[in-house]
Amino acid sequence: MPNSWITNKAAGEKWLVGFMARNKELSLRQPEATSIARAAAFTRRNVSSFFNSLEEVYKCTNVDGSRIFNLDESGFTTVQELPKVISPRGQKQVGQQTSRERGELVTCCAIVNAVGNKLPPVLNCPRKRYNETFMNRAPEGSLGLTNTLTGSAWMTSDLFIRVVQHIIKHARPIMEAPMVLVMDNHASHCGYTVLKMCRDNDIHIVTLPHTSNKTQPLDRTVFVFQNVHTATTPDQEQPSTSGAGGASDQQPSTSGAGGASNQQPSMSGAGGASDQQPSMSFAGGALD
Repeated sequence: MPNSWITNKAAGEKWLVGFMARNKELSLRQPEATSIARAAAFTRRNVSSFFNSLEEVYKCTNVDGSRIFNLDESGFTTVQELPKVISPRGQKQVGQQTSRERGELVTCCAIVNAVGNKLPPVLNCPRKRYNETFMNRAPEGSLGLTNTLTGSAWMTSDLFIRVVQHIIKHARPIMEAPMVLVMDNHASHCGYTVLKMCRDNDIHIVTLPHTSNKTQPLDRTVFVFQNVHTATTPDQEQPSTSGAGGASDQQPSTSGAGGASNQQPSMSGAGGASDQQPSMSFAGGALD
């Protein structure tokens, strides 16, 4: 053992470089922040208990994949992350135009069923007063919400009542064709009024344990495209067909500026809906 290891009580930088060179299967990555409570809850017992409850609901309702819906919320910023650009050496300031310097968080509540079809999303905007312009270019049928008390984009029990009404309006659950709704057990989702409304309208709720980062289907299959979609500019997604700026390796889009993209499914409502339907066949499936 080198003396520097004993003195510093740590390996040196050269050893780390050599170790990474010898183990090509390893890479340096930024970890995702995970609370201790969430990590401790991801146990075989908790996950098995959830799937046992889900199986019991399947047997009682006898529904197919088109009546099994998964609900989840995710935040989207109104100002997208800018990509890196090439600039002359020595230039101190490099700018690129955006709508604002700092964006605001808009909460998107997505509802997708097990065969890949989706209901119009619910968008919770960080405002106290609602304005119809908030929903410009959103998918048809989307519901816009605002918190009249605080003006934040966080979901509350009162707002979630309107989300359930939105689900009933579009999914139309009845006794002969009930609906199974899988979602996390956040306090705003489990209010008395929400549970009574679901019971009266043939909606069977199955809540996930505090392990949604591992067991939430939308987190694992749909919202993972959020970072890919929002980290690129419209010019990168849809190359111009005018030929200015040289030829592109990608196929040019003929939908025009601001049209829908066929590559990245997005639930944010900005830029139109995607033509691809994300797969949500999670019932009884294996988890990563």
